[in-house]
Amino acid sequence: MKRRVGFHVGLCLGLLGVGVQAEPESPQPPNSLDAYEAVHEGNRLLTQGEAAKALELYSQAQQQKPDARELAFVQGLGHYALGEYDAARERFQAAVAGRADALADDALYSEGATYHAQALANMQDAEQALGKLEAAMQRYHGVLANHPDHPAARDANIKAATVWQQLKAQLEQQESQQQPSDQDKEGEKQEGESQSDQKSEEQEQDQQEGQPQDQDQQDSSESSQQNEEPQTDSEQTEAKQQERISREQAERQLREMMQAVRQRKKDRRDPGVLVPVRPVEKDW
Repeated sequence: MKRRVGFHVGLCLGLLGVGVQAEPESPQPPNSLDAYEAVHEGNRLLTQGEAAKALELYSQAQQQKPDARELAFVQGLGHYALGEYDAARERFQAAVAGRADALADDALYSEGATYHAQALANMQDAEQALGKLEAAMQRYHGVLANHPDHPAARDANIKAATVWQQLKAQLEQQESQQQPSDQDKEGEKQEGESQSDQKSEEQEQDQQEGQPQDQDQQDSSESSQQNEEPQTDSEQTEAKQQERISREQAERQLREMMQAVRQRKKDRRDPGVLVPVRPVEKDW
């Protein structure tokens, strides 16, 4: 009935010479995509390296599906791609949500990957890097406990353990090198104090006994010179030994530094861990 009324109204207006203009189509609002469409397009952008744009679409979908674990996971992937590891870790934790399914395994592995990436980016701080690597391996172990055949977690765990062992050995070697040095300084200090006390006692004894005869002084002088000569040779030998040891330590430290530089270059070529960029989707 309404269609007929509309038809007749239009016909009458046409007969009267009044033009009927069609209503312009309203542009589609940018936020009109449903959750599935927004995530699907965001995943496409993410795989093409446009993580920031992907996150914008994920935010649109989140307004419609705030509790979707799949959406939290792809958001974590987006933040990870931008190097925003803390934000990525928060979203991966939301994707785990205490579950024990395949999505939880991938999310837990990806959470470990954020710690792993932070460790590789801060290798100059060995202690901090060790802590990050331990946190990463803890997540990898959690994944492998549920899914022993998870290839990404297994490979990443091996790489993290290798770097951890290298850093641990480096720290232990540095501590062992510093410890003898401190002991030598303490020994030199005690020896100097002992010699000073001995000289003071000798001076007091000489003052009490009086000045010796000239001949005795000459004999004493010759005797002291004879005694000092081997002591001087011993000191020179010890100084040469210390110089050789110091040179060997410097060369060893230089080799370690060069090895660390080569390792960092290798780590940059081989990131060590990659989050599986397999964005998930769900037909909500």
